Amino acid sequence: MSSRFLRFFLLAVVLVTVPSFVYLSQRRNGLVRDPTTGEWYAADSYQHGNLPAQKEQGHGPIVSNVMKGFSNLWNMAYEPVTKFPAHTTEPSSDVKTASVAEEPPVEGAYAAHMTNATAKAELGRATWHFLHTMTLRFPEQPTKQQSEDLRTFFYMFSKLYPCGDCAAHFQKLLEERPPQVLSRHNAAMWLCGAHNAVNERLGKPEFDCRLLNSTYDCGCGPETAATDLQAVRPEEATGIANIMPIS
Repeated sequence: MSSRFLRFFLLAVVLVTVPSFVYLSQRRNGLVRDPTTGEWYAADSYQHGNLPAQKEQGHGPIVSNVMKGFSNLWNMAYEPVTKFPAHTTEPSSDVKTASVAEEPPVEGAYAAHMTNATAKAELGRATWHFLHTMTLRFPEQPTKQQSEDLRTFFYMFSKLYPCGDCAAHFQKLLEERPPQVLSRHNAAMWLCGAHNAVNERLGKPEFDCRLLNSTYDCGCGPETAATDLQAVRPEEATGIANIMPIS
């Protein structure tokens, strides 16, 4: 009695499971309708390697096609992936990267050679304006520390200036003309002489140092140097042998 019931139970399970399995496979695999004939085809028949499609009749999909489609899906899910291209870190030969020309380094300077002539000229004009205004605002009678700070500034400036070739030229200029930092007057006149030395090297006209006050007046009030800007005062100069008198 129990064995007969067990066989009946297993038969019922098969009868329920197989149609459900077929139905779910049909929903997953889907149907494709021919727009020309209006007839339905099993979608799996359009997969690569399948036989020509069997037409669906009016009673649903052909079970053999549905089972074959499910088998194809099952095999695809567990088939090892072998068609992906190997990963490579080397750039493709078709990809073109823009080459950026590096500016040559300059010995003794932190920045490289500045090849853009327009940028170099604009930088130079702005820098000279800053330096002249700075020396004209320097204390007339600076302390020892203030004088040393100004001296240190010029030597550090000659290394940090963003135009490497200009910085190298300024370093050479400092060797020939050590900074005069014992007074505002001498600092302003020393810088004007240095500026004219650069002008001479570049073939530019000499600047009249008597026009420093009017040319670089920052509008800061009476603190700007308004003294006789004719020459470096010997009594306030250091290394006077390296200073060219300005007349």
